[in-house]
Amino acid sequence: MEIITIILQIYFIIFCGFLLQKKFNVNTKVLTYAGVYIFLPSLIFSGLITKPLEWSYFLAPVIFFFASIATLLISVIYTKFAKYKFDDKSIINFTSWGANAGNFGIPVVYFLLGDDGLIPTFLIVVVNAVLMYTLGAYLMAREEKEALRQSIIKVLKLPMIYAFIFGIIFNVFQINIPSFIIEPINTMADALIPCQLILLGTFIAQIKLKEFNKKIVFPSLSFKLLIMPALALLLIKLFNITDTLLAGVILIQSATPIAVNCVILSDFYNRNPKQVAISVFLSTVLALITLPIFWYILKIFI
Repeated sequence: MEIITIILQIYFIIFCGFLLQKKFNVNTKVLTYAGVYIFLPSLIFSGLITKPLEWSYFLAPVIFFFASIATLLISVIYTKFAKYKFDDKSIINFTSWGANAGNFGIPVVYFLLGDDGLIPTFLIVVVNAVLMYTLGAYLMAREEKEALRQSIIKVLKLPMIYAFIFGIIFNVFQINIPSFIIEPINTMADALIPCQLILLGTFIAQIKLKEFNKKIVFPSLSFKLLIMPALALLLIKLFNITDTLLAGVILIQSATPIAVNCVILSDFYNRNPKQVAISVFLSTVLALITLPIFWYILKIFI
C-alpha cells in the first residue's frame, strides 16, 4: 500500500496544478522555463555533488536505454505490419518509449526511495532527454531537412547536460563549493519537484478528449505502460541487479507515463499533437494502476 499512498500524494499536487490552470488559465511558460533552465539543473548538480558517486549507478541509464530502444523496435514492427499511415506511425513509435522521467519520474523516486535514489535518476533523466530530442525528434520529423541536426543543437542548449557534466567533475575530484554558492543552488533544487508536478497538472488541464483515436492511443498506452516496464524487469533480471534501490529507480522510470515533451515535439513538427496529448493524459491516469503492479512484481523478482 505504501507506493499507492505515495503516488496518491503526487497526484494530489498534480491535481492542484490542474485546478490552478482551470481557474486562472496561467501562462505555463514561466514554470516551464524556470524548471528547465533553473530548478532541474540545480537539482542535478546539487544531487550529484552531495554523495560519493558509485559507478554501479551507471547501469541504470544503460538498462533504461536498452528498454527504450527495445520498446521502440517492437512498436516499429507493430506499426509496419498494422499498416499505419506515416503520421500515426510516427506518433506511436515515439510515445511508445518517451518517458516522463522529469515531471513524474523524479518526484516518484524522491517520495518512494528518498535522496539515495536521485543520482541514478538524474543519469536516466539526462539519457532520456538526449534520446527524446534526437531519436524522438527524428521519428517526428523524418521528412524534414536538417531535423536531426536541429534536434542535436537543442540538446546542446539544455542546461541539464552541463549541470550533469559539472556535477560529475565536482564529485570525482571532490571539489568543495563555498556555502554562499551551494546554498542558493540547493534552495532552487528543492523547488523542482512541486514545480514539475504543478506544471504537469497545468498541461493536463489543457487537454481535450474530443478527438480520441483508439487506433493511436491504445497502442501508445500499451507500449509505454506495459511493454517498456516489462522489458525493464526482464533486463534487471538479465543484468542480475539485486540492489533494490537501483532496480527500483530503473523500474519507476521505465513505468512512467508518456512525456509531456512528446506533445511539444509533435506540435512543433505538426504530427497530430491532440492525439499525443490524449495519450499523455490517459497514461498519467492509468499509471496510478500500472506502476504499483510492476512495483510489486519487482519485489517478487528481487
